[in-house]
Amino acid sequence: MSIYILAITCGIIAYLIGSNNWAYLIAKINGVDIVKTGTGNPGAANVYREISPIAGISVFIADLFTGSLVFLTRLSWIEEQNQTILLITASVMIMVGTAYPLLKFKSGGTGLAKCIGIIFAINPLAFLISGVIALLFLLKTKNTGVSGALAIFVSCILTFISSDMVGGMVIIIVAILLAARTKIQYNTIFD
Repeated sequence: MSIYILAITCGIIAYLIGSNNWAYLIAKINGVDIVKTGTGNPGAANVYREISPIAGISVFIADLFTGSLVFLTRLSWIEEQNQTILLITASVMIMVGTAYPLLKFKSGGTGLAKCIGIIFAINPLAFLISGVIALLFLLKTKNTGVSGALAIFVSCILTFISSDMVGGMVIIIVAILLAARTKIQYNTIFD
């Protein structure tokens, strides 16, 4: 199969996967319109604060899983040079789908949990180490935005240290998309 057809197909599928807004769905199940509640952000932190910790953690885990689906681009039947193109395509399009979903949502969330899921797929060890650091920071500060940014920053450094230049670059790309989306949506990088 041509890499162009594979990349376009991968991009469309990743966009559709990224368009799925777990916060909106879980909030609706609980009888809440999450975009009219709390910060208005259809994301895990707002669901956690406005509905329940279990609902918020469920959204986070579902978004984390959604982002981690980029691991499918590294399947053994895909030639190695094509894996890089597909990894970048899938990662970017999941974030684009999150920010600009296909369905009726006015806008998606910032995509922090999906970005962290992408990191998990690229470098599970960096994910675990940065996750512990970010969790400790979160417990101290109660600030999900800064804790998530710290996790992304530490993951990027650890990924580069492990000599995975492509993975490190993908993390930088999705982090830039995340920061840009947050700036556009809230006119601030951190809440």
